[in-house]
Amino acid sequence: MPAPEKPGAVIELTFEGCVQDSREYGSDWQQMVSRVFYWVKREGGPRGDFRRDLELVSGAYFARVKIDPPEGYTGPMLYAELRQPVGEDFQMGRIEVAAPPGRPETFHGADFAQEAVAYFRALMSDAGAMVRVEEGRPLRGSLRTTQHVRLRHNVEASRKTIHLAAS
Repeated sequence: MPAPEKPGAVIELTFEGCVQDSREYGSDWQQMVSRVFYWVKREGGPRGDFRRDLELVSGAYFARVKIDPPEGYTGPMLYAELRQPVGEDFQMGRIEVAAPPGRPETFHGADFAQEAVAYFRALMSDAGAMVRVEEGRPLRGSLRTTQHVRLRHNVEASRKTIHLAAS
């Protein structure tokens, strides 16, 4: 575990991807559970094994997704669960962000939750607008509201680095 941060310190955190609405993570007919995967840069820390660390926390979800290991990856890979009621618009509806498991809080939870939700919504907004399938065929055409969309086990990878104030 990294040493506690000094007051006023800034933490560099990099989101790497998301798995949306997975039964494995606890999704059911009432709630959709997704996970965002990220890591926190540790100064002077040993270089980690990005692919192995990602697989350890996500399972095989990212096995077919090409993600170049980031420059200066120190790991470990972490995740936070996002829970939202089924049927609510994921762009405007409420999303609850659970504290990352096994990770002592080293940054302000409310700031992290806000960033995690913004990252998730940006990824899923792109995915929801582009993916529309009927009987196995991608369709083109009309836009629909997002309330009905359920893209189970949807895997999206997109790197985004943010900075948070340390607790």
